[in-house]
Amino acid sequence: MFRALSVVAVVGLAAPALGGVLIAAGPSTSGGGGTFNPRLNEYMHDDGVADQAIGLSGATLNGFAWATQFSALAGMNTITGMRAAFGFGTSPGTLGLNGLAATAYLWSDPNQDGSPSDALVLASSAGVIAGAGTNTFINFAFTPQTIPVGNSFFIGIVMQGLRGGVDFPAAIDRTSGAPLGRTWAGFFIGGAFDPNAWTNTTDINTIASLAGKWLIRGDGVPAPGALALLGLGGLVAARRRR
Repeated sequence: MFRALSVVAVVGLAAPALGGVLIAAGPSTSGGGGTFNPRLNEYMHDDGVADQAIGLSGATLNGFAWATQFSALAGMNTITGMRAAFGFGTSPGTLGLNGLAATAYLWSDPNQDGSPSDALVLASSAGVIAGAGTNTFINFAFTPQTIPVGNSFFIGIVMQGLRGGVDFPAAIDRTSGAPLGRTWAGFFIGGAFDPNAWTNTTDINTIASLAGKWLIRGDGVPAPGALALLGLGGLVAARRRR
């Protein structure tokens, strides 16, 4: 099971970043009360409570991606799906998200540098946002993909046609004490975001006013070969007891 780090309180006001493109909806409010309580074989960096939500500025329809980087762990390196929560609070920029399309992705990290700038899609799952602003995690199932133990990979969400200055879908936990350099965003202004060719790739934690961890979690199980070995081991043990 993934062991998450302790919670450290960090709050503050959001400010426009990257030329005013990546923005947050209103001031950050510490959700508080969140705890690291992962399910069995769950990858996570957040505490389950959003403190803010991030979107894009402007008046155009844009493509937006947000993703979390993880390293594959033994015994849970076949990725079977992910969960994500959307929005923050009861602002129009959050409540208007319900019913919008969102696609979950699993990406490889070809050069293993921890950045999705060269990420390639391994699996995807289309879905619809629900429960926005309530810290409700929506499930997305992947065709299982096995990642070599220790290798970097990414899971996240891509939304197309995001309304600049209107939609704030990317729920972020600003009170998580998880390591920096794991929380990424990318976007394409005035068009669709290509999940196989990241543009404007940004480590959110380099922007003090927006730093945090996405409410994004991954599910992993043992690789198929490992399951077969476990079964064989059990068979041998059973025979020895006869």
